[in-house]
Amino acid sequence: MRPIDATNDFNLLYVTDRAPITDPQTNALSYGSERSRTMSFGSIDIRIETDSNGAVGEMKLGGIKEIGRFPEVPYPAVVSSAGYRRAPGVVASHEAAVASFQGEIRHRLAKTERKEVVVFIHGYNNSFADAANAMGSICRFLGGISFASC
Repeated sequence: MRPIDATNDFNLLYVTDRAPITDPQTNALSYGSERSRTMSFGSIDIRIETDSNGAVGEMKLGGIKEIGRFPEVPYPAVVSSAGYRRAPGVVASHEAAVASFQGEIRHRLAKTERKEVVVFIHGYNNSFADAANAMGSICRFLGGISFASC
């Protein structure tokens, strides 16, 4: 988790296999309950509201930005003289997504004093928003660490 502008703002790194959806009015990205045949990763802003006395209030989910996406599964195979193997284009796309994801983690860790990562895997029957809110709560209780949210 890394602060954005204020101590009550966070930006989470997420990984999801949820199908992306777009709000028809705002064109904002989100994820629905349907599963996708691809894994994507990105960031979501979370703001922890305060009341007029400065007490911590509810969390508000903000903008979602998809940073990368892995190829569709199952990865296609090709037959060669050595047998079956993944199609070269899919291997290249997979490796590019891995490098992008690892680069994002390195970038985030370089900006924080605490070189810690928490990986949160939400339980069954949770929405994308539920998982983001749960990770935001964990973040608030742990007191400012870098993490990836699944």
